Amino acid sequence: MNMRVLLTGGSGQLGVELLKLRDFIAPTRAEMDITMREQVTSYLEGVKPDMIVHAAAYTNTSLPEKSAKAAVECYGANVIGTRNVVRAAKCPILFISTESALEPHNFYVLTKLRAEMEVKRHY
Repeated sequence: MNMRVLLTGGSGQLGVELLKLRDFIAPTRAEMDITMREQVTSYLEGVKPDMIVHAAAYTNTSLPEKSAKAAVECYGANVIGTRNVVRAAKCPILFISTESALEPHNFYVLTKLRAEMEVKRHY
């Protein structure tokens, strides 16, 4: 069976490595910015994936502690972006998080924990 698997974050460090393993549908940020709810919904309705590997994220783990702008971007990508993917998804989601979410110690990790809670709503 040839599953249509969508990969978010395909241009990031993890996404680039995952693309070496299989042929994913990997939209660019211009094609599907996860922080834009309508864009996510429209893209997923058009592609109709069988599964989503959600690897898109804000990944600077320390900058949100030092910059309000970075904190807003981190929350936008990690929480709002994940919420948008979850709300639009009509298929299973494999979410890439961090083991640090088990014991959150900074703002970045708290956004990853909150994103995990968003994914749990999907099931």
